[in-house]
Amino acid sequence: MVDYQENLFEKLSRLAMDSHRKGDTKESIKWWRKSLEESPHHLGAQLNLGALLAQTGELSGALALFDKVVSKVPDHALAHANRAGVLRALGDKEQALAAYDKAINCDPSFLEAKCERSEALLHWGLYEEALQGFNEVLAENYNFYSALKGQGLAALALENHDVALNAFRKTQAARTLIAKNEIKISRLKLRHDREQFRWLEKFSEQVSIFDELENELVWPENENEPIDLPSSWRTKVASFFNLPIQLGKGELVSKPLAQNALKSLNSFDLNDGVCVIDELLTEDAFLGLRSYLLKSTIWRDFTHIDGFVATYLEDGLASPLLLQIITALRKTSAFSNLPLVQGWAFKGVSNDKRIGVHADDARLSVNFWITPDTANLKPGRGGLIVHRKVPPSSWSIGDYDHDQVPIEEWVAENDTDPIEVPYQANRAVIFDSRLFHGSGEVEFLDDYESRRINLTLLFGFPQ
Repeated sequence: MVDYQENLFEKLSRLAMDSHRKGDTKESIKWWRKSLEESPHHLGAQLNLGALLAQTGELSGALALFDKVVSKVPDHALAHANRAGVLRALGDKEQALAAYDKAINCDPSFLEAKCERSEALLHWGLYEEALQGFNEVLAENYNFYSALKGQGLAALALENHDVALNAFRKTQAARTLIAKNEIKISRLKLRHDREQFRWLEKFSEQVSIFDELENELVWPENENEPIDLPSSWRTKVASFFNLPIQLGKGELVSKPLAQNALKSLNSFDLNDGVCVIDELLTEDAFLGLRSYLLKSTIWRDFTHIDGFVATYLEDGLASPLLLQIITALRKTSAFSNLPLVQGWAFKGVSNDKRIGVHADDARLSVNFWITPDTANLKPGRGGLIVHRKVPPSSWSIGDYDHDQVPIEEWVAENDTDPIEVPYQANRAVIFDSRLFHGSGEVEFLDDYESRRINLTLLFGFPQ
């Protein structure tokens, strides 16, 4: 009987792990529950189930499981850290910090717990303490990625742009090391990079290599589908493929935000769910930002959304100018000093592809466009559709692909009060990040300078 129970437990655990690897959280939770029916005191199963319950918002159930683990093994550092994360999500700051401290006392080398503690402080607006915590982690491991990113965000919240930019340059370097081992490419990514190199007029050798590569490889019909890069080609492209071999200047300007935009931002009203501000940036800031994004080889992400390449704050998007714009926005009453939590830019390599409906994990989202209006072949369209009905409070953000179907179903079944904001260069759309939103109908000219680029800045951690 014992052997049967043990074998059944192992089988159920394997089913739970297989489901998790496939991204089926609900199914994985089901199998972990069944495995605990067979072996109710198994610490690993309790920890795994607790982590998944916390991920899906079942916080009380997760806390109960972590409490069981630490009651049996008081010095279980991971259980204390997981428990701290749940307490943080429940809004219990004092108990969360105490749990983080227990985790660190149990294992002084537990850098993940130290970093998560600092992230909690950042979330609560304790920027000085958060920055100190990230600095301490980096003193132990100078290349600890999440601490570098946290250091950048905390320093930016404190308006210490030098420290912030240095941290984001280090995250960029860390991601560059990963990119050097990149083994996949898509035809869309090749098309974009070759087009950029040609436009820059200084990378003729790289253009020739891309031409050869395109002719030699057997490409799938879908140009977005990544394929393995043969080892012989990895050597040929290792010095430039998906690497920041050139960065634009991104220099500071005298005034980043236009005067009329400042007036609107300081008399901000989001009662309608959406606020539209034309001519957000001054001419110098707009042209400087556009130049930076055209000239910088920072468009690393080519698998997130079909038809697009993207770059993020930690990929090289951060520049002195962008940080100046962010700080200027935070000083207006619209943002009430909310911290920046993420930023990205997406570029439409396919001139008619749309970004699907999704939500952002923040308090306020700012979306603005920096491609000239002359590139838009459908004036009055090509912008952003925002569904102003707030989704159910039970909604949790997963990832872009997995969220698409349930969001579209919810939108189809409800009166979502949508508003379509037409595309306009230097137009900002500000809205509650919880609201579902996506591109309107899109068609732009099909050349490098006409690629539709939207930049998104997320402010404030979700409540």
